[in-house]
Amino acid sequence: TVERTMDFALVRSIVTHPLLYSLVSDDSTPVESYQPSEDPRIIYLLASGTGPMGVFMLVPESGVCWEIHTCLLPSVWGPVARRIAKLAESWIWKNITCERLITKVPECNQQALKFTLASGMLIYGFNPGCFQRNGHLWGEYLLGMTRPV
Repeated sequence: TVERTMDFALVRSIVTHPLLYSLVSDDSTPVESYQPSEDPRIIYLLASGTGPMGVFMLVPESGVCWEIHTCLLPSVWGPVARRIAKLAESWIWKNITCERLITKVPECNQQALKFTLASGMLIYGFNPGCFQRNGHLWGEYLLGMTRPV
């Protein structure tokens, strides 16, 4: 299932999972300092089955464009993750006034890029030198999808 959550402690525990945080974060926030934003405009979606499987964070860019951040636990990587992404996409189109969904993927995270493309997003741009990990500057792929007609 995919449903909205306000359990910020659970969101934090998923995002800071030892195998995930280094993949989804840059050099700006050490894991000990990370706290999910409690801004009421941000929507967190919890993916769960027999337990928590991951979280999506949705941030409004405008009235019709939202940015999504995906953090799925390693135990569901692969085909299950793709099914979860489709459930989240369906939830978004049904529950949010969203016409365009966008995300950014650092070029140093090829696994996330493959997953994002397999989830139906398309590359529409590239922003060079905007993401710092381990003191090295990387570019980010800009990806998006439009609400199906």
